[in-house]
This record gives sequence, C-alpha cells and structure tokens, in this order.
Amino acid sequence: MRDYPKELAEAQGREDWESAAAIAERDLGDLDLAAELWMRVFERDEANLPAHDALERLFTATQRWMELTSILEHRIQLAHDDAELARCYSKLLAVYRDELADDHKAAETEQRLRDLTGG
Repeated sequence: MRDYPKELAEAQGREDWESAAAIAERDLGDLDLAAELWMRVFERDEANLPAHDALERLFTATQRWMELTSILEHRIQLAHDDAELARCYSKLLAVYRDELADDHKAAETEQRLRDLTGG
C-alpha cells in the first residue's frame, strides 16, 4: 500500500506542486487542497495551461464560482484562437447567469461572445 501523505509531503518539500496537486486530487480526493496546490503552479507561471485546466475543473467541482470567473477571464487573455475564446466566454456566461445570478456581468459576457461570433 502506498503512503500518499508521505508522497504528498515529499512532493511539497521539492516544491513539485503539479505532482502534489495530482496526489491530493487523484489519490486523496481532496479537491480544495488540489486547487490550492495548482494555484501555486499558476502563481509561478500564469500561462501554464495545465494549471488553468485543473483550476477550471476543480473550481467547477467545488462550486468556487468567483475563483472560476477569475481563471476564465485570465484564460481569455491567453486564448490563441476564436474557438478557445468562445468556449471561455460561454462558460463564463453560464457561471455569471446560472451560478452567480449576476445579470450585469452575464449581459456583458454575452455581448462579448456575440461580438466574437458575429451573432
């Protein structure tokens, strides 16, 4: 049997935040800790797409909507194509409209999506 807390502590000691986050999420099922560890990766390199993907997934799973909007807004700044922009705007719109009930932000985001798609 593996000793996950020991593996986690070792990864943290090496400042291998990606491995530590994987252990926290996959092996321990601790989504909040995994998000905290992925944030360390993100803080070191805000363009780290695996960190964006993980934080988007974890913030959705843990219903941390405000933090998710921040990650999505940041991802929009890094998007390399219209398909990625549209995906981010669509998800952001859903969060503002359905989870946060922020009609103003939802309308702004919907307009940004329309401007992008020509619709």
